[in-house]
Amino acid sequence: EPRAVLTHAEATLRLATEQGYPYRRATGTMLHGWATAVSTGADDVAAGLDELSRGLDAYRDTGAAMDLPYFLALLADLLIRAERFDDASSALDEARSIPRGRGYYYEPELLRLRAEVLFRQGHADLAKEAGRRAIEVARSQQARSLELRAALSALEHAGDDAEAAEAHTAVQTVYAWFAEGFDTPDLQRAKAALAD
Repeated sequence: EPRAVLTHAEATLRLATEQGYPYRRATGTMLHGWATAVSTGADDVAAGLDELSRGLDAYRDTGAAMDLPYFLALLADLLIRAERFDDASSALDEARSIPRGRGYYYEPELLRLRAEVLFRQGHADLAKEAGRRAIEVARSQQARSLELRAALSALEHAGDDAEAAEAHTAVQTVYAWFAEGFDTPDLQRAKAALAD
């Protein structure tokens, strides 16, 4: 929900600056950059990407690493939007190279983004495998939102009727699990996909 992220990132930046808190200033900068790029369209992807990259550098300067895989996923997302697939792949490689820890709650999204890069680079078979793995890992973590996002990506990139049917079933299964949040973007996308 980029508009909400933008609002909260602006508040974070204001307070972090007032209080002299470099860690929160760095995280606010990254989130503000991502939200700017995503909420304003293709014209501002470069500006948002630059802001996110500056925030990532500041984050590293604090010595923090706890949520680095998450922030690298945001970077990869914007790099994909900017069609800088090799750079996105490098960001994902770095995220996956970080020792397992708290950041691995986001592993399904790292795999989904890897699939997206591979699709864009013309490696459909590898992309489908990464997409299947994203669904499996999300399911094993009971990370329903990430499972839904991965299933939606699989449906979007299905190559034939059998793949489409399998992905449709995956979307339908995880969508049925939700009891609230139906106004969120991923659930709205799922509803539209199921209606098709």
